[in-house]
Amino acid sequence: MGFPQRSTEEASSAVFVGLEARLLSGNYTCPRCKARVPELPCECHICGLTLISSPHLARSYHHLFPVPPYHEDSKERAEEAAGVLIRQPAMRDEVPTSTGSYCFGCLREVSQPGAAGQLHLTLRCGRCKQVFCFECDAYVHEQLHNCPGCEFGGT
Repeated sequence: MGFPQRSTEEASSAVFVGLEARLLSGNYTCPRCKARVPELPCECHICGLTLISSPHLARSYHHLFPVPPYHEDSKERAEEAAGVLIRQPAMRDEVPTSTGSYCFGCLREVSQPGAAGQLHLTLRCGRCKQVFCFECDAYVHEQLHNCPGCEFGGT
């Protein structure tokens, strides 16, 4: 992956650019082979290096390193995670609930039946072992692109 330099030539000094050899005034120069390409992101037509700008990389970062999927919580997994959470500083001690099981994202109690009388689907992060409700799981994976439990705990 390379970060090409934007050509600073004047508009009156057009040069042939790219595989099609179009006559253009604005272009980018490949850092490896010094070939000229018309736009970013692209692949250099001479050496094959992927050329991007830093804003392109920043916008696509969450696609390169996505949040691992959360696992549906089970009784055994909840007991295993409880042992890990005891050893970690967490907000769990600061928010009293009747059962102690709440979503780390929205603080909604997830072990109590909802309005329809059914238990909420709970999911658990494999790294930080925090519990999340279905809505927060969707928000983390589709919008936020960072696990709040991992960010809070420093894992």
